[in-house]
Amino acid sequence: MLPNQNPAQAQAQARIEWFEQENGKPVDGGGTWLYYATGARREYERYGFGQMEPPPEDDRERYANICQYHRLAVKRQTQAFDDLKESLTHNPGTHPDPADNIARLTAARDAVRASNKALAAAEVALEDADLAARGMTRADAAEQAKAEAKRAAAEEAYKTELSNIKV
Repeated sequence: MLPNQNPAQAQAQARIEWFEQENGKPVDGGGTWLYYATGARREYERYGFGQMEPPPEDDRERYANICQYHRLAVKRQTQAFDDLKESLTHNPGTHPDPADNIARLTAARDAVRASNKALAAAEVALEDADLAARGMTRADAAEQAKAEAKRAAAEEAYKTELSNIKV
């Protein structure tokens, strides 16, 4: 128990620690929920009494949460990269070691790139889950898109032909 923490708060803190052992560290988007890479989410509440949701069993819901986690991670890491670059650029006297500065900025850039890759993979998984929920595969979706494009082109050709008929 932390100083100035009552037993209920200590119990809530223990629940959070257990939840994070199961799901990893969350990303805070500044809103109501904290998201985890597993698809779990936890309601942000100052003293830890908020709702805790394990990863949804439904693939679409789980991948939607995972995508949100990665979007928030990319946003946070991009902001950290921009802040570091700004600091290194405009306050060079406070960061005297150029090699260390370049290494730190490169590491921050690499973290953003890795998070973008993870987000792209999660978005593909979400698309696949959406297709599976509709009983489709990627090949089915591609065929459907091709047929829709063909129909739209035929409709456009028809409209063009109509507009070319003059009195």
